Amino acid sequence: MGHTKYPLDQIVRRKQPLPFPAIERMLLDNNFEPPNTDGGGSHVTFTHPTTTITVTVVRRSTSPANWQGAAKACIQVQSWEKRREKTLRDFLIAATGKDKIPGTQPTIDLLPEMDITITDENNPYCIVRNSQYPQIGTVCPLNISLDRADAIRREIEDKKAELLGLLEEMTTRYEYIAAHDDKGNISLHHRVYTLDRELNLLAYDPSATQDAISILQGCKEATIEADQSTHPVVESLLSETNQSERFPNGNLLWTVPIRHFLTGERTTFPLETTRQRRANSSEIYGLAQKILEFERGSQKDSKRLQRLLKPYGVTLHLSQCSKELEAISPAEKAPVFTIPVVYDNPSLLDLHKAHTEANDEKEAQRIDQQLFEIVEEWAATKAQINQAVYNYLTRMHDSKKMLSDLQRAYPQLQNQRALKKLEPGEHGHFHLKHPALNESAKIRVMCLKTDDGPLYCPFPEDVENLKQNLTRAMEQAATARDITIDIAPPPSNG
Repeated sequence: MGHTKYPLDQIVRRKQPLPFPAIERMLLDNNFEPPNTDGGGSHVTFTHPTTTITVTVVRRSTSPANWQGAAKACIQVQSWEKRREKTLRDFLIAATGKDKIPGTQPTIDLLPEMDITITDENNPYCIVRNSQYPQIGTVCPLNISLDRADAIRREIEDKKAELLGLLEEMTTRYEYIAAHDDKGNISLHHRVYTLDRELNLLAYDPSATQDAISILQGCKEATIEADQSTHPVVESLLSETNQSERFPNGNLLWTVPIRHFLTGERTTFPLETTRQRRANSSEIYGLAQKILEFERGSQKDSKRLQRLLKPYGVTLHLSQCSKELEAISPAEKAPVFTIPVVYDNPSLLDLHKAHTEANDEKEAQRIDQQLFEIVEEWAATKAQINQAVYNYLTRMHDSKKMLSDLQRAYPQLQNQRALKKLEPGEHGHFHLKHPALNESAKIRVMCLKTDDGPLYCPFPEDVENLKQNLTRAMEQAATARDITIDIAPPPSNG
C-alpha cells in the first residue's frame, strides 16, 4: 500500500492553491481510482474501490475546498485501512489459539454494558457502540484482554464526552435544535441557517466516511463562517432599534427603522433573528432588496428616484451613451450628478437564489462577488447623490442670498412683474427693473421642497448676470459723471 508523500494534515489547512496533477498523484497514491474515461471536463471524480469513498476535483479551481476535500478523503481511507489491518491482525492472533489466545475472553462478555454487533463476514470482528449514544463506537476482535476492554471503555467514554460537549455547544452557543429518536439517532437543524438543511447523526459505522464528531465539527466550522459573513450586517441593521416580538419557537421579530438618505423619509421593515441575533442569508438579502426599492425603486424602474428628486427640480435622463443616468436641473448648465445605470442590475433575491443553487464553486464565488458589488456600488452611488444634491441646494440657497444682498445694495431694484405661485419642483420667472439698466432683468426661480415648506430660489446664472450688469451700469454712470466735470467751463472773473 503506497501512501502519498504529501503531508495530508498540512494540505487540509493549506490556503495556497495546489495544482491538479499534485492532487491527482495524492489520490492515486492512496488507491483512489480515476474515471475509466477522461472527457477532458473540468470535474474529475475519483473513487476508492474498497470503501466506495468518492471525491470530485475541479481541474483549475483555486478554492481551498478542492485540495482540502481530497486530502480529507485520503485521511479517511488511511484511517479505514489501518483500522482494518489492526482488526484482521487481532483476529488472526486470536484464531491461532483455537477458541482464543491465553489471557483473552469474548468481547461480548467483557463489555456487557456496550451494544456489540458481530459482523457477518469471512473474518468477523466486533463493532462496539455506546448503548445510550450509538454514534460513539470502535472495532475490536471477537476476543480481547481485560486491559484492552478497559482501554475500549476509556476510548468510548472520551468520545462520548467529546460528542456531548459538541452537542451542548451546537445547541446553546450556535443555536441548533436537536431531536432524538427511539433508536438513539440524533438530528439537528439550525434555527435560521440552512447550511445542510438537517444533520443526521446515525449509529457508528466503521465503513462510513465521517463519524458523528467529524460531522459536528464540520458543521461548527460552517456555522462560524456563516456568522462571520452575516453577523456584522445584522448588528448594523439592529443598531438603532430595540423593538422586537418573540415567536413561539423562541426567535425574535425585529422592527428595523430605515431613514431615506435623500429625503429623510422614514419606514420600517421586519427582520427575523434568533435570540443571539443570527439571521438567514435569504432574510438579509430580502431586507436589502426592500431597502434598495425604498431608496431608489424596483428593478429596471427609476420612477421612485425620479419622484424623490422632482421636488428639487431635478429629473433623471439616460445619457447619450446610454451607460449612465444624468440628473438635470434647468437651474444648472452641467448635470447635478451622473451615476451608473444601477437599474440594469439583477434582483438581489434572484442572485442569492442562484448562489445557493450553484453546483460549481467558481460560479458560486462569482455570484457572491456580484452580490457584494451591487450593494457596494449602490452605497457609493447613494453617497454621491447625497453630496451632489446637497451641493446643488447650497448653490441655490447662495443664489437667493446673493439676490437679497443685491436688493439691499440697490434699493431702486424693483419687481416689475409678480411671480406666480409654484409647487415644489416647478420653476417660473419674474422681472426686476433698475433705472441704470436699459431693460428689465428676467429672473428664473425654482421652487424647492424644504422641511419648513416651499422655498423660492433664483437661478444662480440669472442672479450672477444681474450682478454683473448692475456693476457694469454703475461703473459706466460713474465714468460719465467724471467726464462731465472735466469738460465744464471755468468760472468767469467778472
